[in-house]
Amino acid sequence: MISSYTIVVKSLGKNLVIKLNVGGKIFLTTLTTLLNEKDTFFTNYFSDRFKPSCEVDGSYFIDRNYKYFEYILDHLRGKDLSKIVEEFTPGQLDDFAQEVAFYQIRSMYKLFNIKVLKRLKKLGVYLDEINTMPMFDANYCSNNATIIGNYKVKKHGITGWNCCILATHSEHFQIKLINKCEHLMVGMATKKVNLNGCNYNSCGWYYQAYRGNLFSQDGQQEAPFFNSPSYKPGTIIEVILKDNTLSFKVNHKDIGVAFRSLPNHDVLFPAFELFDQHCEFEFVDLDE
Repeated sequence: MISSYTIVVKSLGKNLVIKLNVGGKIFLTTLTTLLNEKDTFFTNYFSDRFKPSCEVDGSYFIDRNYKYFEYILDHLRGKDLSKIVEEFTPGQLDDFAQEVAFYQIRSMYKLFNIKVLKRLKKLGVYLDEINTMPMFDANYCSNNATIIGNYKVKKHGITGWNCCILATHSEHFQIKLINKCEHLMVGMATKKVNLNGCNYNSCGWYYQAYRGNLFSQDGQQEAPFFNSPSYKPGTIIEVILKDNTLSFKVNHKDIGVAFRSLPNHDVLFPAFELFDQHCEFEFVDLDE
């Protein structure tokens, strides 16, 4: 079956220069660029179902603010917008995200942090296919731990540094401590971890709940940092990986940057070392 926008492409020509009037400003691009991604505003707009008609000047009118439209086009042209988006204020980021949602460019959602995605979801944007929290990875879970419903984990093995677990990729997440988390290590690591062994001095960068000290493969061993216990049930530990630095918050209090000059973010994953038997904690939404 031929899709409705394939019919339009044949009638208009895929290399046709398209003139778009977005909120009063003219943009020029090609039909191929606009149809670079499936199931977007543009694949519906330029379809046999919608049957778009142009204005007297040959433009196609879209009744939206044009402020961020150039970035929408640049993304469809293949440009990496991550550095540009990092410079946006929180208000600009929210406005930009709403434009991305209107045009239904789902590949752009990766530009936004979890808080922005959750705000979009509250506005009715369909994000069910996008996880706004990381999940524990069953492929990188110690034999001494059990994953409960994707977002919770509990250690069932004997006490000792014999239990490590990674989660799916996330650069900003938080956990809630449930039980026996005195010596829990929370941080980031590569997939080279020893799942049934000790990693805090050989693979990864960690904050320990017991005294708020730091451990890492770079030589930190009980390095003073927060200098306060943070292991009581109900405690929230937040982890933020940004610009190759790793920082933490405890119960929403910013306790600062713990590690600098970390590797490329793409190779790092949420990592946890569980020491105490029955240690249990879970991922929670950043809004909690």
